[in-house]
Amino acid sequence: MFNRVPKYQKLFQKTFPYICNDCGEFTSNQYEFCEKCGAENSVRKAMIEDYTKYYLKKEKEKSRSERILSDDQPENLKLLAFLFTFFLIFLTFEIPFLINSLLIQIFPDIQHPYDHDEIEVLINGVRPIGYICLIIIVIFIILGFLIKKEKISVSSSFLLFLPTFGSFASSMFFLAGIGILEVVWLPLDTPYFNFLTLGIIVFPIYLLVFLFYLGPIGYIAYFIMMILPWIFVILGLYIFTSGVISWFYGKYQKIDIIEFSVYKYSRHPQYLGFLIWSYGLFVHYMNQELIIITMGKIGLEASLPWVIFALIIVGIAFLEDINLSKKHPDEYAEYRKRTPFLIKLPKTLNLIVSFPLRFILKKSFPETNKDILKVVIFYGMIIIILSLLVLLMLPLSYQ
Repeated sequence: MFNRVPKYQKLFQKTFPYICNDCGEFTSNQYEFCEKCGAENSVRKAMIEDYTKYYLKKEKEKSRSERILSDDQPENLKLLAFLFTFFLIFLTFEIPFLINSLLIQIFPDIQHPYDHDEIEVLINGVRPIGYICLIIIVIFIILGFLIKKEKISVSSSFLLFLPTFGSFASSMFFLAGIGILEVVWLPLDTPYFNFLTLGIIVFPIYLLVFLFYLGPIGYIAYFIMMILPWIFVILGLYIFTSGVISWFYGKYQKIDIIEFSVYKYSRHPQYLGFLIWSYGLFVHYMNQELIIITMGKIGLEASLPWVIFALIIVGIAFLEDINLSKKHPDEYAEYRKRTPFLIKLPKTLNLIVSFPLRFILKKSFPETNKDILKVVIFYGMIIIILSLLVLLMLPLSYQ
């Protein structure tokens, strides 16, 4: 009488009589391969021990969720995230102007912007500094991965993205004031080809430029281009701060796998927010480049640095996935089934985006550092190739 199995458990066992040995996913049919992870000959008849282990996990997750939701702290965390978001928005757009006001005294604007000889002499003079800076950054990015200090790689890749803030300088010459940061990119902008543009495919807003000449549609396109940076920056900072605050709260509660707040929708919300925020700044930079091109001024078009920065961030996120899977194999496997890697995409789009990963790895997730390296390089090559195709189709916008 006291050992009777609850009805919902009987129904679950009857509906899912099989289980995969590799991923632990229950299934209704015994196929030759697992529908979830794709492992061959891994599906077997589920035993009482499998169901018992599954029910215990569910009870543990339920009790943890109830404990968190019964506390009013998560609501306070949302308010705290809003406050920090507004503070970081202010810093994002105000600090570059303050720095520019100081640097413009050291790196003044060129008085005659159309004196190309003077400009060429100045650029060639600072180009060696750009080579030194770029080489040092690349060395530290690689070194961080080799010694397994991911923070070094992330910080170094951010330095590669940092010249984006040069767009906040309202100068006639792109290396004036805070624009001097763009000296890091000069080695990639050669007289033969501008390698900085090899990530332009991630900047579809460029297509809106051609709508400027289509009457009312042009005004709509211009309006969209102007507000997009603000949308990305605000959204990215809110996701980032929510993730950071929730993580600290989860660690304070001694929770191994944080699944509440923004972590219900993304396994790596800090990285997701950081990428969205940086993309907003990137859109702002490209908007300024469009204005520079229109006015006939001298400037750089840089999309590749953001792509490199984003790929490194994604690689670090994959690495964290692997580490957490080793520390908490069963619990994190369940969490990974329910929660997307960065953001939930429509099924069709998700299949398209994840196809290269499944194509080169023959599995859903990277499991080793070598797998991560393959994924990052492969996606990087796809972006570069597609960008080249765009450059060939739209040559006039890059002259």
